[in-house]
Order: sequence, then structure tokens, then C-alpha cells
Amino acid sequence: MWKRILLLRRYNLGLILSSFIYGCELLFYPEILETYRVYLYVGEIFDYKIISLAFIVLSTSNLMGVIFNVKQLRRMSVYALMFLWIMFGFSFVLTMITGDQAYTVTVLAFLESYLAWCLNLREE
Repeated sequence: MWKRILLLRRYNLGLILSSFIYGCELLFYPEILETYRVYLYVGEIFDYKIISLAFIVLSTSNLMGVIFNVKQLRRMSVYALMFLWIMFGFSFVLTMITGDQAYTVTVLAFLESYLAWCLNLREE
């Protein structure tokens, strides 16, 4: 039974793992949000603990939705993760526009939000 659930939800695991690891990185290394120029706008709006715990809690709730096969929990957490990744993506774009560098993490943020969007389309 577990194999079947994991096989059906394998794409969800990619979003879960990447969001959880990203949240842990932001939590354990707060200087990322405080000193890196790419996080200029996100760091001004949110405290590093809040934004990192949001990634961790939402990815954990998504994992619980996958394990216990709760569709509403999966959908709500994926929508919330999609919002976070889009918010980060637009923050990175604003930093690129106002700065002098292009950041590759912008592509990561928008790809993660696209993955979340595709996962929600699969749920319907």
C-alpha cells in the first residue's frame, strides 16, 4: 500500500523535499536572508524564522497529506507553497531589476512554483 501511495505521489515528494531543505537552510543559516543581495526584499519583509518555518511546516503538512492520503491537506499545503515560491521568485526578479546581477535562484523559485501548480492540476 505504501509503495502505491508513494508511486502515485512521487512528484509531490520533490516539492516536499526541496521546500523542506530550503526552509532548513534558511533556518540554520540566517545570514542568507540578512546579507545576500538576492534576498533583499524578502529579508526586509519577513523574519528568517517565520519564512523558514513556513517552508518547513507546509512541506511537512504536505507530507502528512501524502502519507495519510488527505486530498484537502495536500492541496492547501501545495497552494501555500506555490504562493511562497512565487513570492520569492518575484522578490528575486525585483532584486534583479534594481540591481546589476542576474540570479539563478530566480529560475529555481519559478520552477518550484510551476511544479506546485502542476501538482494541483493533477489533483483535480
